[in-house]
Amino acid sequence: MRRLLGLDGLTRALYRLSLAVLLFSFSEAGIIFLMLYLTEALGYPVARAGVVLGMLGLGAIAGSYLAGWVCDRVSARNVLALLMAATGGLVAIIGLLADPWALGVLLFLLGAARGGVRPAYSVAMMGMVGDAHRSQAFSVYLTAVNLGAGMAAAVAAWIVPFGYGPVFAMAGAMAVGAGLMVLLAVPAATRAEAAVIREKADTPQRSPFVDPAFLIFCGAILAWAFIAGQTRSTYPVYLTERYGIDASGYGLLWTLNMTLAVLCSVPLSAFLKRFDRCRAIMAASILFSAGLALLPYGESRGFVGASMVALTLGGISLWPLLVATVLKRGEAAGAAGRYMGLYNALFSSGHVVAPVIGSAIYAAYGGDVVWLLVALCGVASVFLSFAAFRLGRRPLGA
Repeated sequence: MRRLLGLDGLTRALYRLSLAVLLFSFSEAGIIFLMLYLTEALGYPVARAGVVLGMLGLGAIAGSYLAGWVCDRVSARNVLALLMAATGGLVAIIGLLADPWALGVLLFLLGAARGGVRPAYSVAMMGMVGDAHRSQAFSVYLTAVNLGAGMAAAVAAWIVPFGYGPVFAMAGAMAVGAGLMVLLAVPAATRAEAAVIREKADTPQRSPFVDPAFLIFCGAILAWAFIAGQTRSTYPVYLTERYGIDASGYGLLWTLNMTLAVLCSVPLSAFLKRFDRCRAIMAASILFSAGLALLPYGESRGFVGASMVALTLGGISLWPLLVATVLKRGEAAGAAGRYMGLYNALFSSGHVVAPVIGSAIYAAYGGDVVWLLVALCGVASVFLSFAAFRLGRRPLGA
């Protein structure tokens, strides 16, 4: 049964870590209502609220790489626990601030803490499972994130009539609880593992910035980040204008997305283990980009639903494969934390820049041009992935 569900090779420590991630995902409730808090409760103009929210993304860029760098020197488990608790504390006090400068600083720090959680989790997970099972392990993470975020939204919708402050307090408390759970329930590094961490801290490591194969792969990562960035910016606008889908219909599409992610992530990752990783990444990239690139050619809402299925299945196939690839490359270089930090920083920068670029193109030339660019990014990612894997088969020092 475990093999059928894609759970073979996973450890109890990983399940405990994933349960902590599920609790941490409740902090998303604070992020979900942040824009409404700024515009409704504080009366910020939309433009000012957007600038303040942008600090969240800028913090994530800095925090991702910094957390990865730290994880190459100390226990990733301890870093993860600290970042989860810090996220909770920062979310909990959002409702106490009203000044845009103070909120900007707070959101930058919050973005840095949240941005560091994923690379810290990935490095901690690396010590719990071997390379063959890491894509499955990250799929468990995605399942926990999606399930927790869905539960958080439902709980927050019940709390928000009492005010935004209680929503932020609930979200923060759950994140702090997740950090405590990591410390109390997830095994600490053994003496041998701690010795390895100390040895790595004193040993010269290969930086991802001097790894040609990985830098080529970073080009593909930026392409995927641009595609993903459109899903929360130009995508809903296009669905309304071309297909007449309103906010409730858009919500149903993301419910479909979350349901597929929860049910299919782990079994799909287990299935893809049978194939060459490079080919699996290229196939998943094509499916992921096609979910958006084909939108101009449909006529019905059923077509939109099918495109969301393609987008979702492509995404939940692609992300775990990318994490497993980056971890393996980073582990060989003795700098898994920095490799994962750079990977997450690139995605964070994509979430900041991609909506701006996509929206500008949409306003000037229309949605069809945006989806053409998405298709080109999908094609580019395939060629860049192939080139990176081909070059990466050489020794690291080549």
